[in-house]
Amino acid sequence: MAGIILTILLQRKELRLQREELRDTRKEFETQNDTLKLQRFENTFFNVLNQHHQIVNAIDFRYYKNKEKDRKTSFLSISHEMKTPAEEKEVVIINGRDVFRFRYNKLKDELTKSPNDYERIYLKHYEDAQTDFGHYFRNLYRMIKLVDQTDFFYNSSKVS
Repeated sequence: MAGIILTILLQRKELRLQREELRDTRKEFETQNDTLKLQRFENTFFNVLNQHHQIVNAIDFRYYKNKEKDRKTSFLSISHEMKTPAEEKEVVIINGRDVFRFRYNKLKDELTKSPNDYERIYLKHYEDAQTDFGHYFRNLYRMIKLVDQTDFFYNSSKVS
């Protein structure tokens, strides 16, 4: 009878040790799971951020500005004809972050000239910039939504 009681006590002690080991293993898995969640978030976030930089660098804006030609003298047969200064268009290309600054200054200048006509001015600028900035703002929204929907908080029971 004493052997059975001793066996039961030893099994009870082993079961307690197994439960403690399982509890420690569960805590380790939870820690690993939290780490994997954070790594997955960071990987996704930095991929979206990299895409954001690529979108910004790919934005370009072209506009034409008048440039005046030099006066040239053209000799035709016997008579001398003096050509008048002719206006020629020059292509100006702005890239990347400079496009934002250019468009902002252009909008600000127009709003300063006619502050009461802000709705028409805004809609005109929106229509002009929609194709350039649509992709930019959709990606920016996606980044903010990713951060907002990610659960960064750990349960207090997990913290040792």
